[in-house]
This record gives sequence, structure tokens and C-alpha cells, in this order.
Amino acid sequence: MTLTLVLLTTTAAPALAQSQEWDIARYEVDLSVDTSGTYAVTEDITFDLREGTFTQGERRIPTEQMDALRDVQVTSSQVEVTDVSTRTRSGERVIQWQYPERDTSTTFTLTYVVEGAPYTEDGRTVIDWQAVGDAWNVPIRAMQATVQLPFPDVPRDSIQVEPATDATLDSTATGWQATFAYDNLAPNEGYRLRIHLPRVIDAPERTSSDPEWPKVFTVVGLGLLGLLGGGTATWWLGHMPMPPVRRPREPNMPLAEAGYLLLRADWAGWQRLFSAMIFDLAERGHLTLRRVPKESSWTDTTSEEIEVKVHAQSHTLSNREEALIEALRPHDTLSDFFQKTASFRNEQVTQLRDALVERGWMVEHPVRSWGSGLGGLMLLGGGVAALIGLSGWVAVVGAGLGFGAGLAGLLVAVQYRTFSDEGARQRAEVQAFLDRERTAIESELDQDPVAAADRFVEMLPWLALDTEVDSAYVKAINEALETHPDAVTLPPWIEDRVGKGETEEVLTSFLPIYIIMMSSTSTSSAGGAATVGSVSAGAGAVGGAGGGGGGVS
Repeated sequence: MTLTLVLLTTTAAPALAQSQEWDIARYEVDLSVDTSGTYAVTEDITFDLREGTFTQGERRIPTEQMDALRDVQVTSSQVEVTDVSTRTRSGERVIQWQYPERDTSTTFTLTYVVEGAPYTEDGRTVIDWQAVGDAWNVPIRAMQATVQLPFPDVPRDSIQVEPATDATLDSTATGWQATFAYDNLAPNEGYRLRIHLPRVIDAPERTSSDPEWPKVFTVVGLGLLGLLGGGTATWWLGHMPMPPVRRPREPNMPLAEAGYLLLRADWAGWQRLFSAMIFDLAERGHLTLRRVPKESSWTDTTSEEIEVKVHAQSHTLSNREEALIEALRPHDTLSDFFQKTASFRNEQVTQLRDALVERGWMVEHPVRSWGSGLGGLMLLGGGVAALIGLSGWVAVVGAGLGFGAGLAGLLVAVQYRTFSDEGARQRAEVQAFLDRERTAIESELDQDPVAAADRFVEMLPWLALDTEVDSAYVKAINEALETHPDAVTLPPWIEDRVGKGETEEVLTSFLPIYIIMMSSTSTSSAGGAATVGSVSAGAGAVGGAGGGGGGVS
């Protein structure tokens, strides 16, 4: 906050001292082409100085699409131009001039010579000129551009001008003159003209498909490189060693805390955590889960859902379990619960995280996280500034590096909390226990699928935390049971109103309940939409020479 106040104070002081307001009343460009392809350019820019006094003008011209820009002069018939200076910066020529204080409309005339701007496309000469650049941040009320072409022998019908709706083409004593007029250019709206002729100038070939893709790929590539670096740093900072566990045993901790140890970084994992807690409450007699048919009036189809009936004795529950029971009571089905309780589940996950921090199993890194986040935002801003303030490959590389490094910093900032050594050991014990139970069930499945199913149901609350126990795993148990002669009775906390005949009371009816429940938790969870950024280019595949912007102050 202090830094913000200092910046606001220091930047606002000059504005309070004197406010300035201006725009451009008229912008006239005359481009005279000689037979070698050299341009002699004259710009008459009328600045409407509306408020305040002004003593300096500036014009910035990108030089990427030309070989040279020389012989710069700035004059005015209304005021003495006392000093003119030019310098090259980041792929553009910056022209600055000084004059005595002015507070009324003033016209300045800029002249300069451009070499190497025409090019050949599809066997024709192209005069491609950004008559008004898109870097002027004020409106331009009227614009006119004329192009003098010293080629009298070129037939009129072989000359193509763009944009044709703004242009006229007239014959002169020395050749042709194309005139373009356009009114009311908005701030940062440029004007580009192109003239196609038979090949009358020996200029390099340029295709219409090559210019922007290398730049786009450079920005994207550097951004992805930054993401890779940030992802690697994030993994390294949050990486947990898996200490060896001598003898896997049931974890000596609440089921919810074990779930957070395993699934903290994954939203779908959080839903799996709540499913495990619901299975645990049902197994202990506080809930009944019932599979029922669900008819859709929209599609005229029948699916399945899980009804939940609460009959808990609150004095046997922990505070966290009591809160979950109370959150379940208003909802008849689990899908309704998962769709409408996102804020409750977020609150519960936050409490679990804080409990692990208090226990010493997780460590907070506020300085590193906030510093990386602030640095990432500043670097992203630098990438945007490079796109706006620079030109050519300098802008492309600057933007790519800024975006990539900025995203890397934001990724590192995400690692606000990491596991301590003790937290990593506890997590390893939980994972080893789940691995043991899962593989034991797999090994029993071929010889005794009934015993494997019994073990699966008995350990279900814990196995629900294991991401390896997915629908394919459960279907394998189901298929083994369907071919077994012995029936397995459903546990008392499961009811099936979808099964038919003899299958109503066997364990195979339960397994679809698990699949429905686990799939409903992931599809009904709230989430955000990802936004993909894009890089936009100006009209036409290849940018025309000229352009840029400037101003007065």
C-alpha cells in the first residue's frame, strides 16, 4: 500500500501542476516514389492543442519493413522549430523536436527518405505503406494520403489500389497519382494503403503467408518455456519424498485428513474425499444409500441416481462429521448435494488444510509465494508493455519472455503451502496402506471373488481415496461376481431399487452405486472456464512499412 501511495503521489503531481489535452485535426501524407523504389515522404500533421501549453513533438516510425530512413527534417510555418533530434530505439526511428510554448492549433511538416520499402508479390510490385500508424493514442479527425507513381507507361487497368473505396487514381504528367481520404480515425486506429503494379521496380520477393507466424510461434514458444520452467519449479518446491514404509497398516488419523494428504491439489480429488466420508458414515450406520431410477422429461430416458437417507446419532460424530450430516439433510440425492454445496465443501477443505498446518504436516511460505506472484504480475505487465511500446522482433521476444517468466512466477506463487518431512511420511504411510489393500483385492479376485468383494466393501471408505480405484477397477470386480455361483448379500447401508429378480439383494447391485456416485461427484462439481489468450495481427499478412505514432507535450 505504501508503494502504491508513493507511485500515485509521484505520478499525479505533474498532472496536477498542468493538464494537457490534444488531438489531431488533420493528417496529410505525400509519398513520392522514384523509379528505383525510394520514397520521399512528407507528413503535414496539424495538432489541435486544446488545453495546456506544449513545447515538444515526437514521431516514432518503425523501420522493420525498410532498409533505411534518412534525411529527416521538421519545420513549421507557424512556429520556429528550435531543435530536431533522431535516434534509433528498438526497431524504430524516434524523431523529437522542440519549439516555443504553444497553446493553439499548430501544423508541423516532417520530411524523410525511405529506402528498400517496396517488395514483389506474385510477380508484381507492391507499394505498401502504413500512412497513419496505429500508435497514435488520440483521434485523427481527417486523413489524406497521396502516392506519386513515376510510371506513365503502366496501363491504368493494371494498377490496383487498396482500400479501393477510399481511393481515386488520376493520370499526371509524370505518371499516376493515387489519393486516399478517410475521416475520423479512432485512437490507435491506423490507415494502411497498398498499390499493386506490374513489376516496375527490382524489389525482393515477399509472400503473403510468411510474416506473422514466426512471431506468433516465438511468443507462444517462450510462453510455453516459461510455463515449463514454472511447472518444474512448482513440482520441485512442492515435491514430497516418499519415505520407505516398513509395514503398511491402517492410518492412525481421521479419514478426512488422510484424504487431504493424498488429494489436496485436485478439485476432483476433493470430491472423492467427500465421497469417502459419506461411505464411512453409511458403513457406520448414520446414512443409507439407495440406488433409484431417474427419468428425464427432456430426453425421455431413464438413468440412475443415489438417494441418501440420514439417521445419524450426533453424539457419536466428530464436529466435521456433524457438519457434513447437517449439509446432507436438505438434499434427497447425492447429485443434488454435490451441485448445491460448493461453498460448504470449500469451507471444509480450508479447515482441513488449516488443521494440517497446525499439526505441522504442512508449511506455509507467504514471502516466497507473494513475492513470486507480484513478480509474475510485473513480468506479465512487462510483456504487454513490450507489445505496445516496442516493435519488430524486439517486441516479440520481449513479450514472449515477459509472458513466459510471468506465468512461471504465478505458478511458483501457487505453492503457498508444502508438506513438511513429517507430512510427507504420513502421506507415504497412507498411500502404502491403500496400495496394499488394492493389490490384495486384485490378487484374490481370480481365486475367490466373493472374498475380494467383501474386502472391497469393508475397506471402501479408504479405497475411495485411491485414484487407482476407478470405474474399470470396480467393473472387474463386478464381472468376476456375475460368473460366480455364490451370491453375496448387500451390506445393510445399501439398498437397490433398480435391480430385478434375484439380483436385487446381491453385491453386484452395489457396484453400480459406487460407479454412479464417483462419476456424479466429478461431473457436478463447480469449476471455472479456461481462457485461452490470443495474439492478433493487423490487416493483411505482412505489415506495411511506415506507421508508428507520436505526440506532443
